[in-house]
Amino acid sequence: MDEETGEVMPLDPPVDPAPYLEQIDDLVVIGACGCGNPACETVFFQHYRSGRVAPLVHMETDDGRVLIVYVDEETGKLVELEVVG
Repeated sequence: MDEETGEVMPLDPPVDPAPYLEQIDDLVVIGACGCGNPACETVFFQHYRSGRVAPLVHMETDDGRVLIVYVDEETGKLVELEVVG
C-alpha cells in the first residue's frame, strides 16, 4: 500500500531463485551480530559489506521468530541471515 495515497500497489514479479540457490553451498559465515539481544542469531556471510542491502526473504518461522535473508543490491550476493525471536 502506498503510504501517502493509501492506494493498493501491485505485487512485484516473482524472483528467480536460481542465482541465490547456486550460492548456498559456498556461503561462509564470517561474523555474528553484536547487538546484545540474546534472541538475535544473525550471521554475516563472506560477501557482507555495509551499504545497500535488500531483504530477499522475510518470514516468520513456526516457532515465532523472524527470519530475513539479505542480498547485496549491487552484486546479487547473499550477505546476511537475520534470525530474531
